[in-house]
Amino acid sequence: AKSLSSAEHREAVSAFFEKRTPDFTQFE
Repeated sequence: AKSLSSAEHREAVSAFFEKRTPDFTQFE
């Protein structure tokens, strides 16, 4: 697994606190 970029990490954390599924399509 690749390490998360800072942007991907922020998305993951935001999604966690908002109780939603992270959307990483913008980082592909």
